[in-house]
Amino acid sequence: MHPILRFLQALCLVLWLGGMIFFGFVVAPSAFEVLPTRQLAGTLVGTTLYKLNYISCILLAGFILLTLVDLALESRPRSVRRQILAAAAAVALAMSLYSWYGIDRRMHALRTRMDPIETPAVQAPMRAEFDRLHRRSVTFFGVNVGLGLLMLGLWIRETGQSK
Repeated sequence: MHPILRFLQALCLVLWLGGMIFFGFVVAPSAFEVLPTRQLAGTLVGTTLYKLNYISCILLAGFILLTLVDLALESRPRSVRRQILAAAAAVALAMSLYSWYGIDRRMHALRTRMDPIETPAVQAPMRAEFDRLHRRSVTFFGVNVGLGLLMLGLWIRETGQSK
């Protein structure tokens, strides 16, 4: 593996995974802890998540492209780990795109039209739909963090053996 490719792959992977972990464990909980209303916290978290999904798509596409270039330039037999790495990145990218285009946009549209977030779902049908989308968003986010950790482990193993 070429050192420049290795560096750029590491940069894409670490920025993406680090951003996801920072958002999930610091930004989102802190917003609901510090801001005066759940409505404000939800707006901040939703806006931040939308931007994070956009950045994730760029970083994951970059990682996939770099991995494919690396596979194309490789003179020895292709590593199964590298192929799994590219496949995991493609799944993570697909999930990020779906979150960004499907879930985030629908949640934002609902948030702007529905009653205050404190209204129970049984009293507000839009709130029930929002809660369903939120659960899906959290699930996708968790799966992507898990994929990111798997990718990091595979990448470390692969680059450590390519010396």
